[in-house]
Amino acid sequence: METLQRIKDRELPLYRIYTSNYIIDEAVTHVLYDTGRHDLAIKVLDLIEKSRAVEVLWVSPEIEGKARDVFRKYEDQMFSLTDCTSFVLMKTYSINTAFTFDFNFKTYGFNMIP
Repeated sequence: METLQRIKDRELPLYRIYTSNYIIDEAVTHVLYDTGRHDLAIKVLDLIEKSRAVEVLWVSPEIEGKARDVFRKYEDQMFSLTDCTSFVLMKTYSINTAFTFDFNFKTYGFNMIP
């Protein structure tokens, strides 16, 4: 949250935020299950959908297929299939830094914020 506040306070540069339809699904579901509030989950969904700073990258069948290959290849790691879709999207779109608290991104070779 400190990093988000620093971006909001303009102490850090504002970045274009990319996410995927898989990540949106996880985030909205997480809010719903953690709070038990459907209305709050909808607010999160609406916030993401209406944001001009967020661009959604869609996991196509081709991206998902490549992600499954990554998932199979790294059986020694605890990469979720959703992580693997993010890895493939990031490689495809030349994105080298992830705003995440998931150290799997660093393990896979990406930079992380925070």
